[in-house]
Amino acid sequence: MKIALDAMGGDKAPVGIVEGAFEAAREASERVEIVLVGKRDVLEAHIDAQRLEAPNVEIVDAPEVIEMSESPATAIRRKRASSIAVGMNLHREGKVKAFVSAGNTGAVMLGARTRLGFTPKPFSARRIHASRSSVSARRNRRVTISRAVRTSSSKRAASISRGTSRGGTSSPERRTSSLRTDSSATSF
Repeated sequence: MKIALDAMGGDKAPVGIVEGAFEAAREASERVEIVLVGKRDVLEAHIDAQRLEAPNVEIVDAPEVIEMSESPATAIRRKRASSIAVGMNLHREGKVKAFVSAGNTGAVMLGARTRLGFTPKPFSARRIHASRSSVSARRNRRVTISRAVRTSSSKRAASISRGTSRGGTSSPERRTSSLRTDSSATSF
């Protein structure tokens, strides 16, 4: 697997990054190739001074560097030859399988978004999201219906306790007259 590494990004760059890259390259020499992205002259000077050697490490020149204090949007737009931009382009073109940077996080995120685009959601994630939304919609309908039932039940209960029934008032005379009517009807 070929991995691009931003050699100019991070607190101890390029010294710590380059030494770590060479150590990783020696340990996983058959499985990993490392592409150091950064200022070629600075990287080669450090590699020569430390006498670092690994057959599976190469350097890609990126003459510009995005500093930690820079605005990510401005830096990505203006510094097209920065180590972050060049590394992202290598990944987009399929020359490397991954790009790793310890540099300006905002610039890395914005560079990934503008150069690589959004990754689509996996099918299962869309399906789960859709099922959750339909479950919540059904739950909301049930809550609305139960509230309506409770409201009508409480109104009915209130009318019974007051002695009224279905919109009319109830009085003792009215109750007895209805009973008399019923009794007179049965005696007929």
